[in-house]
Amino acid sequence: MPVGASVVGLSSVIGMTLQVSGLERLLSVSTPVRAGGTFLLVLLLGSLLRWRYELFVDEARSTSMSHPLAATGYGIVTHLVIAFAAVYLTVKFAQIQVAGQTFAIVGLVVGIGLVGVAGALGFTVVGEALVDLGGQPTQWAGLVVGSVIAGGVALADPTVAAVGWFLVVSAGVGGAIHNWIHASVGPDI
Repeated sequence: MPVGASVVGLSSVIGMTLQVSGLERLLSVSTPVRAGGTFLLVLLLGSLLRWRYELFVDEARSTSMSHPLAATGYGIVTHLVIAFAAVYLTVKFAQIQVAGQTFAIVGLVVGIGLVGVAGALGFTVVGEALVDLGGQPTQWAGLVVGSVIAGGVALADPTVAAVGWFLVVSAGVGGAIHNWIHASVGPDI
């Protein structure tokens, strides 16, 4: 199959998935509602991450602060892996039909869920890093700062918001991914 045909097929599958699932209405909400929802999503998921995986979030913040460029690079690669997995799952589930309905929405929901959790982690880590730089290191203040940044990014033009989300979350998530990849590296002898 030519590349152009597969891209057109993929866009029609995703477009159909958005129409069938009603996600197109979710994507067309007003900017203030989107910003408020983003703020609450990051606050809720970030609180769960902070409460359940406190050490993980602290280590991610520490690594992101000590190696900001490397962390951002790891975060960018993480976004690419999530995007590939979401598209792959969407296409594979679109091939499954039961009673005339495809399961393409499953891949899309998994991808959106991963982006939501990664976003909450990224904004929480960046918020905590900024609070640490300000000299008042408290974990919950950092979570609120990260949530406010996420809401502020959502207020921007959609293209600017997507780029801002991508960069901020990459910087925050990259520390956790850096730690995970290098966890198997043994100590120098």
